[in-house]
Order: sequence, then C-alpha cells, then structure tokens
Amino acid sequence: MLVSTFSSDAVSIADRERLWNEELRRFGVTTRPASEGAPVFASLVCRVSGAGMRFGRVATCAQELCFALDRGAGFWFLRLLEGQASLAGGEAPVDLHEGQIAYGMLGDRTRVNLRSDCRVLLIRAPEILLSPRLLVPLSLKSGRLVGKSGSRHILASMLTAVAEKIATLSDDDLGALELALPEFMLVNLLDSVEKADGAESGARLTAPLLRVCQAIEANLADPDLDLAKVAAQQGVSERSDRKSTRLNSSH
Repeated sequence: MLVSTFSSDAVSIADRERLWNEELRRFGVTTRPASEGAPVFASLVCRVSGAGMRFGRVATCAQELCFALDRGAGFWFLRLLEGQASLAGGEAPVDLHEGQIAYGMLGDRTRVNLRSDCRVLLIRAPEILLSPRLLVPLSLKSGRLVGKSGSRHILASMLTAVAEKIATLSDDDLGALELALPEFMLVNLLDSVEKADGAESGARLTAPLLRVCQAIEANLADPDLDLAKVAAQQGVSERSDRKSTRLNSSH
C-alpha cells in the first residue's frame, strides 16, 4: 500500500513552487500563485490504483490550477471540500461551491481559481477506464455536476469517503474504487452532455446505450431476460435497443 505525500513545510521556500508544480503535473495540472512572488503553502496525500486512476487530497493556499497537460489522456475531476473557488473553461467564470464537483478532459486548459485557502480532492481518470462502453469517443466541455440526483449523490458520497480515508485505503479498496467510480462518473458525465445545448448526436445516443448495458448486467441471472424485457424496463422500443447494441458492436 503505497502512499505518497508532499508538504511545503518540508522543503525550502526557494524550491516550493517548483516542487509543488512537479507534484501537480502528475494530475495534468500547472499552477501559479494568486499573486506574483507569494510563497506557496500546500500539502498533498496521493494514491494511485492499479489501472492508473490517481487520487490526491490537496490542502493549499490561494492559487490557480490549470488543466493544461496531457491532452487526450483522460478526464479530470475536482471536488471542492472546503474554501472558495471558481471555474473558467473558456466562458465566463462560475462559482464552485463547497461540495460541488468540477470535471473536464485532460489538456482542456480549464482553470480553477482557488480564491482562499482550500481543500480539494483531485482525480485523474485514464481514458481507458471510462471509454469501453462508449459508442463514440466522449468529447465534452468542462463544467460542474450540479443537482441531487441519485447517482450524483452516490458519486459525491464516494468522493467524500475517498478524501477522508485516502491515506488508509487498502489496495483492495482502490481496486473496488476503480471499478465503481468510473461507472458513476460516466453516468453523470453523459447526463451533463445530454442536457448541454448542441450536444452531438453520438453523445445523445451513448447515454441510453450505457443504461441498457447496465440493465442487462444487473439482470444477467434472470433466465427470462430478453430484449423485450430490457426495452420495457428502460422505456425504449426493441427496435431502438437493437439498433444501439448493433452500432456499439461495430465500434
């Protein structure tokens, strides 16, 4: 069970900013202080799952985080645990409130402005963990997961537990997380894409397909499981189910 840590108190003031940047680069992040020349105060507790999902609990002074690195390598998630922050993804900045989850694609140059001392949970999810069921590659703008749907509440609770227990999670715990978290992440991401104005048809088709796959997996032990039953559960026609699964098998 490998736990890596960083504390600015353990290094010289002259080296703090450089070493802190090196730590955050592993999450696809570059950083700069809130004001030029301001000393950096930060700590990090980091864990990495066997499949490369990276979790980091960060406590830091005010600064800007920019997801500028490793374009196309996967997705990032940030949960604001404590403090004041805003999110800027190419449009007007929006406030990020305590408990909210921000997301985006690695290398999308989204900026998270930590306006006060903050605690956050950073997650870097490799593309391979989220993409196996996608009909088309998922391309999305950065944003926030808002609302209190069932899946969103479960995801938020899981991330809170990860932040609280990150130093003591076993390898088995991390293995379970890398199976469960991508499922809830993907459901919430696709829901956000579906609701966005101008969402591409491929993204709109992918979300129902994922729900169909989940329904099939949940009912594999049912000897009477067939396409008609799955379609009825999901409120779609057999023709739509058949078309979606045929398209998915061709990719």
